[in-house]
Amino acid sequence: MLVTNNENKIAKMQVDINGTTLEQYFTPYQATVTWVDFPHENINSYEFRNYKYYDKN
Repeated sequence: MLVTNNENKIAKMQVDINGTTLEQYFTPYQATVTWVDFPHENINSYEFRNYKYYDKN
């Protein structure tokens, strides 16, 4: 679950989860809650790497 508030400047986020890139878009300056489905794999753990955040430009 990803949560933003009304001071959020981020328009897009990318993160690698177990080698799969997840890309999520947000509306800047708006409070939101977004449910994210992780990649389905036959392992009991998740590794998060290479977080990238983008503004509206």
